Amino acid sequence: MATQGPNYAGAAADVTIFPAPGIAWDNDGNATGPPDGVAASCTGPGDSFWLQLTTYGFAVPDGATITDVSVSFRVRDDDGDFPGFYIQLVKGGAGDGNEQDLTGEVTNSFTDVTASGDIVSYWGTTLTPAEANASGFGARCRFEGVGPFNAVYADCASITITYTGGVSGRLVIKARRG
Repeated sequence: MATQGPNYAGAAADVTIFPAPGIAWDNDGNATGPPDGVAASCTGPGDSFWLQLTTYGFAVPDGATITDVSVSFRVRDDDGDFPGFYIQLVKGGAGDGNEQDLTGEVTNSFTDVTASGDIVSYWGTTLTPAEANASGFGARCRFEGVGPFNAVYADCASITITYTGGVSGRLVIKARRG
């Protein structure tokens, strides 16, 4: 078994939720890169749009079988009303698989909230090396029930991939006759 990561996002975007309306994120690009305390924010009341983070720069070798994915968002809730919090994987630039409900995990100081498990049974999807290595792969989060005049923040998100097998290079063996 091998792992890659934690890798951090290189791109961020607001993705609307249905049914609209929802609350847009401010400064969503602040959620890219490693933890730095400069965060994207969203002010209530209501449900936030998805904050979608992609471009993680993975290089999972061809032929590998991805078995587990761990996603960790560094988030906080301003006033401690602890709204609902959800994480979902992103493939090809769109949400894919099961939303993980991590309600109750967010606190009023920056905390790493992690969803981790088997790609098929926990995340409810499949993931090939080509999909994981693509710029459209990543994760997204949203808050549900953000209180009036309350703000929620996302500083960054990391992803770690666990896999088996795969060819990471080319081996050439020359035989000598003799």
